[in-house]
Amino acid sequence: MKKSLLLLFILILLSACAKQKVVSQPLQPEVKPVPKEEVVPKEQEKPVQSVQETQIQQKEEAKKASVEEVTPTMIAKAQTTVSDSSSEEVSVLAKMIHFDFDKYDIKKEAAEILKEIADYLKANPDIRLLIEGHCDERGTREYNLQLGMRRAESAKKYLIDLGIDEKRLETISYGKDKPLVDEHNEEAWAKNRRCEFKRIK
Repeated sequence: MKKSLLLLFILILLSACAKQKVVSQPLQPEVKPVPKEEVVPKEQEKPVQSVQETQIQQKEEAKKASVEEVTPTMIAKAQTTVSDSSSEEVSVLAKMIHFDFDKYDIKKEAAEILKEIADYLKANPDIRLLIEGHCDERGTREYNLQLGMRRAESAKKYLIDLGIDEKRLETISYGKDKPLVDEHNEEAWAKNRRCEFKRIK
């Protein structure tokens, strides 16, 4: 009887150990040590190095390009070209012609300015011009708009007579709406009776 009980106890212990082994076996494959090659992959190091190398190369190329492409001679030439053309245009087209009170005929001084403008337009055939007619503050708005247009058209006709193509010239009247001098005396009125010339872009 004692032997049978002892055998039974041993069998129970063995079966319990067997269960523990069965339970513990599935857990072992899940906990795998990570191989050293996967922890520090070499492929991830290369892009970082290549980006740094690319940035260094780009900086060096930019330095070379700035030295080779932009020389002091080229800068001086560009500045001369821009300043020459802009200063000539400003000096010519910034000039105005003036008129006597309630008149739109071209005076001698105005004729000389219009000749300069015509010469400039002949030398620059791609430029088109807007001629603005202005008046002083006296008289009605409607009358001054008409008078301003007569002044602009008079200047246009003079330029056409000097050989400028009519298609390159446009006219507009502002009447008394845009005074050059905002005062109320004869000197201001004389300055406001004028034509201005603007390049059409």
